[in-house]
Amino acid sequence: MRKLVIAASMALLSSIFIPNNIKAQSVSVDFDSNLWVSVNSQKQEFLGRKSLTGYAFLKDIEFENGVIEVDMAVQRMRSYPGVIFRMQSQTEYERVYLRPHRAGFYPDAIQYVASFNGIDSWQLYNGEGMTAAVVLPYNEWFHVKIEVQNTQARIFINNSEQPVLSITDLQHGISKGTIGLNGPIDGSAYFSNFSYRID
Repeated sequence: MRKLVIAASMALLSSIFIPNNIKAQSVSVDFDSNLWVSVNSQKQEFLGRKSLTGYAFLKDIEFENGVIEVDMAVQRMRSYPGVIFRMQSQTEYERVYLRPHRAGFYPDAIQYVASFNGIDSWQLYNGEGMTAAVVLPYNEWFHVKIEVQNTQARIFINNSEQPVLSITDLQHGISKGTIGLNGPIDGSAYFSNFSYRID
């Protein structure tokens, strides 16, 4: 009887703890996939890779917590390329973006903003947990990783051990939505090797 109780207890503990330790597999989405909705984007070769420039988002994705990864290449010119997540509509979302022209010079070369009714009020999102300094390479690919958990997010550049920006208060709270890539179509920024994982 005691062995049955121990076995039952172990099975119960396994059912409680093991799923929390299992991570979902990352999903890579090719830019030729019909999962992408192009708002204003172009597919092209850049630095030997298939890439996307402009603004596009995934359809039918419910991303709440997880990881978003993408490679980016930028030029040292005024540009604001970034990643949109938990996008409920084209006017309601969370966004992290880079300012390549300010990288290495100013403490706001990477910034988090939240959009409400199509207004992101970037002027209000400054300081700790909203902006940070970052050094970027130019005209070469670098990796961007965004980890999202509840009302927090961490952004890593080029597989850095520590996040370059830790967001402590996502303004939409705990929400769900799709994922998008957002940048200009002027040759200043490109995206490649996009993937995401929902935890």
